[in-house]
Amino acid sequence: IGMSYDEIEKRGIWLPVSEYNIKYLKPALYDQELRIEVKVKERPGVRIIFDYEIYNEDDEKLTEASTTLFFLDAEKNKVVKCPDWLMQLMDKHF
Repeated sequence: IGMSYDEIEKRGIWLPVSEYNIKYLKPALYDQELRIEVKVKERPGVRIIFDYEIYNEDDEKLTEASTTLFFLDAEKNKVVKCPDWLMQLMDKHF
C-alpha cells in the first residue's frame, strides 16, 4: 500500500495478531523458490484479515492461510478502528 509496517508503528498503531489459520496442502522443498500471494478481501474496521496462498515453482498451491490482526493505539493500549490516514492508502485497492 506504499507504507511500511515500521512507519505504521511510528505513527502509534500496532497490529497484534489475534488469529492465525493455516492449511498445508503439499510440502515445500529446500531451495525451492516460492510465491506468496496476499489479499485483503474486505475493508478493515477494528481488525484486518489477510488471506495467503503459497505456490511453488511449478505453480502448485502448497499452503492456504489467514491471519486476523486488530488495530491497537500503542499509547492508550486500546483497540481502535483503522485510522483514516491508513484507510486512504488501502481504499485504492478495494
